[in-house]
Amino acid sequence: MSIALISKDRDFSKLQECILELDASIKVQKWPRVEDKTSVRMAVCWKIPPHTLQSFPNLQLIQSYGAGVSELFMDSTIPHHVPISRLILPSLAHDMLSYIQWRLKQIEFRGHTYEQQQKSIKWNPLEKVDMSVTPIGILGLGELGAKVATGLAEIGYKVNGWSLRKKDLPGVDCFDKMELNEFLSRVQILVCLLPLTPATEGILNLELFKKLLQPASIINVGRGPHLVDEDLLYAMDIGLISEAYLDVFSTEPLPGHHPFWNRSHIHITPHIASRTRAEDAAKLIVENYKRISSGMEAQFLVDRKVGY
Repeated sequence: MSIALISKDRDFSKLQECILELDASIKVQKWPRVEDKTSVRMAVCWKIPPHTLQSFPNLQLIQSYGAGVSELFMDSTIPHHVPISRLILPSLAHDMLSYIQWRLKQIEFRGHTYEQQQKSIKWNPLEKVDMSVTPIGILGLGELGAKVATGLAEIGYKVNGWSLRKKDLPGVDCFDKMELNEFLSRVQILVCLLPLTPATEGILNLELFKKLLQPASIINVGRGPHLVDEDLLYAMDIGLISEAYLDVFSTEPLPGHHPFWNRSHIHITPHIASRTRAEDAAKLIVENYKRISSGMEAQFLVDRKVGY
């Protein structure tokens, strides 16, 4: 039995080392040099080439190397009988919360305005944004979203949260599927942490922006296709959205000709809000490998019917 590490854009050498440090008896093969495909019982995947998993006849688990699994669902050739597991790690939640806190502090202290003032050699102190009365909305209360929502509430932010099924989170006003409009009407800073499914694709659109408290700010750390790019640009032009902080994009890297680059009120980071650390990931990968080797169910399995 063995583990195959598969990615077309990530070097899994460090991950391979970490797995072997935890258990040197595990055979780890790194794609594309997988010598014995029949021995592979577990495939660790991140942005894999289409059709790749068809060639592993004895696969028992597909392990995503991130919390998201949307790209795996886009490949119709992935065997339907093989379970898929997400990577749920405390470090991912910690980093995501830290990233969002950073963006909120930029809003609070009017960081963008002072950056522009510096470029213009201008000295003009401004009042801070009062975050105690500026409501934040977390769109998506899964593993990451719930931890971000409660983490922000614990340090004094006014937090609302939305999910398909209503959650009960300390310090967070929670809303369910039928209460989306009420949720949006109470939010001025919207943070998207939804999984990407056919139902959530394009959810950050003009109609949604109109329902927020104005002028609103957007932080998208979910997936790029959640956002309708043209709608964001138009919403900014007509004053619905004052600032947007984007870490994910429909095409990555973001093409050089994309209009987002030339918008001073759109702040771009290259998908770094919450990156998987090999040392942490290896522990869960080894645990799940031992589970399936013993006939047990892996941790953090995805419900294929709902897409996460």
